[in-house]
Amino acid sequence: EDYILGKEPAVKRAINKPYGIAVRDGVAYVCDTKGLSVCRLDFRNQSFSVLGVSGPGRLRKPLNIEIDPANYKFVVDAERKQVVVYGPDDQYVSAFDVPPPCHPVDVALYQDELYVLDNDESCQIVVLDRTTGKVLRTFGGPGGEPGKLRIPNSLAASPDGFLYVSDTHNWRIQKLSRTGEPI
Repeated sequence: EDYILGKEPAVKRAINKPYGIAVRDGVAYVCDTKGLSVCRLDFRNQSFSVLGVSGPGRLRKPLNIEIDPANYKFVVDAERKQVVVYGPDDQYVSAFDVPPPCHPVDVALYQDELYVLDNDESCQIVVLDRTTGKVLRTFGGPGGEPGKLRIPNSLAASPDGFLYVSDTHNWRIQKLSRTGEPI
């Protein structure tokens, strides 16, 4: 009856399959790998919205997200094989390609560099310029010795500029310099 008379049913807002998360200024951004979007949860204003559901910024498999001090969001999309960039207003800005072969799974930020963790057969970290997306360098590679990786799945940059990699099939966490030297 409400539908016929014009009152629309309430839309159920849910996160279908949460994966990566980042928080800035009381707002949580959650990568939804099944909902193919990034869910924005603003706890102060009690609001829910989504990013990446249409247009050139449409996401296909968002896995992880990083937010810089200027509130730009960098979303690693495994299906697009890119880092998709959204501005402080949550609108699409750009997308940075990760060189093939690639299966990007995580992204970390330190100063003007984006570190993209790639867990395809190359098992490398691709370093991109944060503003242009230009590839600056790569390091890592498959193997078991220090500095080499086997199916890495998570990456973090510390405030002092070190990288920490969850090196899954080597059963370890590796601490690396920003140039890939094992610490």
